[in-house]
Amino acid sequence: MRQLFIFALWGLVHHLGDSCVPTPVILKDVVDRCARSLSEEDKALIRSTTPDGGKLKDFSLCLYTGYGYYRNGSFDLSFIKKFVEDSTGDKSLAERVYVDAEPHLKAANALPGTDGDRTHSFWLRNYDEESRKLREELWC
Repeated sequence: MRQLFIFALWGLVHHLGDSCVPTPVILKDVVDRCARSLSEEDKALIRSTTPDGGKLKDFSLCLYTGYGYYRNGSFDLSFIKKFVEDSTGDKSLAERVYVDAEPHLKAANALPGTDGDRTHSFWLRNYDEESRKLREELWC
């Protein structure tokens, strides 16, 4: 379940020595709660490196709402930035991760449609290899 969580938020994480910090417990708890309702097939989609075809909209909404990232119909950019900064000792890395995510968050907020459409749009960036590599450095 740990790998499931890490991929759900930032991608498959590998340990990079002392450069990363433990994943915040609240994030692990939210993933566990949101994943309970998924079939094994859907859980495999979470760990996949290819987009899920929209099957994980409800999961992404549960995830980002549970994290506190998504509230009142949009991603809360200031909350996300502060959360990322507060969760690591490497402020430079936190800034790089946030700067990478910010345009995707803003684009998701601008989308018409449902909350699930917006959270799923941001979820899809998990499949971007360069973004995933950067985020892999944050938490372990």
